[in-house]
Amino acid sequence: GNLPPGLRRLKLDFAFCRLTDAALELSRGLPQGLSSLSLCLAQTQLGDGAVAALAAALPGGLQSLSLDLSRTRIGHSGLKALAGALPPLVISTEISVRGSRVGPLDRLRLRLSGLDAFRPHSKS
Repeated sequence: GNLPPGLRRLKLDFAFCRLTDAALELSRGLPQGLSSLSLCLAQTQLGDGAVAALAAALPGGLQSLSLDLSRTRIGHSGLKALAGALPPLVISTEISVRGSRVGPLDRLRLRLSGLDAFRPHSKS
């Protein structure tokens, strides 16, 4: 089923699920009125394609975004797509990529591009 169109806050945990890039079709159904989104995608098989699809589907009114991409196959191009697609109203971001393919230079580029709350290592 579809999510209610009036939904303002959404928190989903898919950690350890057998998700692939195709599984993130769910992001197409995100309500446009969503202001807060928290997604845990840790320990999944998701890669750059899934993160790019998610980034493209982020609602324009989103103000808070928390993504746990720890131990996924995400790399430079996925994070670049995410940084480039953040809605203009986002005032709070928390992104964890511990154990992924993201290198130190990628993290520095993202900080410079405006993801000031980007976290390469989470304290889980």
